[in-house]
Amino acid sequence: MSLSSIRSALKTKLDAITGIENVFDYVYWTDDWQTIYDNFAKDSRINCWFIGLTSRESSEITNGIISREYTFDLFAYYSFKSSNESSKSFEALLDAVQNDFETSHSFVNATNVNSVELVSIESTLFAGTPAHRGNIRISITEEVAQDIACDR
Repeated sequence: MSLSSIRSALKTKLDAITGIENVFDYVYWTDDWQTIYDNFAKDSRINCWFIGLTSRESSEITNGIISREYTFDLFAYYSFKSSNESSKSFEALLDAVQNDFETSHSFVNATNVNSVELVSIESTLFAGTPAHRGNIRISITEEVAQDIACDR
């Protein structure tokens, strides 16, 4: 499995969760707020998710097998409608994501979900629009067979 395969699997998993829209397998940014709004708003509501790799550690666990631990941050933006309604809806989406990853420890192929942490929930501006912002951190480990054909 590769980084791009893991990233793609994260996107597929998020896309399948009811209520989540506009999932990107990278952190998207531009200084043109109208472009952001046009790309991430649906039915006059911003609801978008970005997947960003924050770290990768590698270690050899046995001869020829490498363990790689990836840490991804999922950044979510969800615009306000009314403070009570949007806050509860957004928190429910964050909860659904966390539950989905926690209950599927065997992720794809030789990967495992180690931990899922809701790092933060806050209010912010996104594309000039008041929005909730959430950050979920996911740790995923894969085991990779190393090609040890060279002499040492």
